[in-house]
Amino acid sequence: MAVAVLTAIAVVLAPRAARAAPPKKRAAQHYGRPAPKQPASHALDAPLRIVLFPAWLVFEVVLRQPHAALVSAVEGSDTVRKAQDKTSDGPLKELTILPAARFDVGMKSLVGLNGRWRYHRNDLMVQAGTWGVGTVQAHASDRFEFRPRQFLGALTAFERREDLPFYGLGPRSRDEDRSRYAATALRLQVAHAVEPWRASSVASTLGVRGQWNGETELAAPGMGQRYAAAYQRVELTFDSRRQVPTRSVSVRASVYEEATFAVAGARQSWLRYGGALGATVDLTGTRRLLSLGLQTDLVDPLQGIVPLTDLVTLGGDRLLHGYLRGRLVDRSAMVAIAEYTWPTWVFLDGVLHAAVGNVFGPRFSGAEAGALRYSAGVGLRSTGDRRSRFELLFAVGSRPFDEGGRIDSVRFLVGTQHGP
Repeated sequence: MAVAVLTAIAVVLAPRAARAAPPKKRAAQHYGRPAPKQPASHALDAPLRIVLFPAWLVFEVVLRQPHAALVSAVEGSDTVRKAQDKTSDGPLKELTILPAARFDVGMKSLVGLNGRWRYHRNDLMVQAGTWGVGTVQAHASDRFEFRPRQFLGALTAFERREDLPFYGLGPRSRDEDRSRYAATALRLQVAHAVEPWRASSVASTLGVRGQWNGETELAAPGMGQRYAAAYQRVELTFDSRRQVPTRSVSVRASVYEEATFAVAGARQSWLRYGGALGATVDLTGTRRLLSLGLQTDLVDPLQGIVPLTDLVTLGGDRLLHGYLRGRLVDRSAMVAIAEYTWPTWVFLDGVLHAAVGNVFGPRFSGAEAGALRYSAGVGLRSTGDRRSRFELLFAVGSRPFDEGGRIDSVRFLVGTQHGP
């Protein structure tokens, strides 16, 4: 009797046990391909990983993990979709108004709004940010495509800063000599641009501006002055980049000149000019871009002096990103740049940059290998229009090579771009 009962129980439980048992993993299918061979460069993996470990640690802990958390939070929220639904029809469809903030350690922050409206053939942008009465930055611009690939533009910009740093002139200015000064500028300009082929362009600009410069603790030309000036600028750019990513190499060359004539205040005028050469390759055809470039800038007085605020500067958003805005100032500059960008999200790119260069005297006087500095950094930035992009950056800058080349500048930036 017991045997019959146990047999009945086994019959009932057997199908359930069979369903609960995990299926056997199927062996990997072999299609007759030869086993992959390790490339000759595989032997270099371990040394390269050791050398690049500090950069990887910064990118992983400071950038990637906070970025991943932010992306997950945004994708899990309906805020963006609801905002788009409210402007899905009518002329407000292309209207975007977003809060904006920029925190650059060593400078006063900016908090404000970025607005953009694309309607018919107009592209209107308004940006404003402040950190109190002494720190205000605002601009409004409109770009109108009156013919295919031909544009008219207008710009109004105002900036008042009380925290502008000045370390002295020349390639060997010292970090410990930093002083501060205030400056206020108002600019009005109109521009015309033609884009005849791919990303190439011919652009000309006419404008006027007023400048009020405060005093500095260090001697500097044109400080404590007020003047109004008219200026004209012409820029020619040859750029073979395509809109669709390809694995081909694209090249870029540009030259510009800008003449400025004071119409009120001290009798002075100056000429600014320079150019750039560069090449970019998409390594995989998926926006993994390696770029190399060389850029030069020069300014020469035609009458009188060139004020400090119109000399050639490096630092901030100007080429050597490991330094604060205006860290290096003189009459000329030369910088070699290498940059690698890759997509990390649909709206964000990762960025690695390295640059070598410095400012020098009139027409590169004093330029020598020992006077060069390097800047290197890693970060994230949004795709799209650079005038309003989001950026997260950690970068360093060095002393001149013949002074040991040690790091003497560390810069951390997070926020949106403000200004044209």
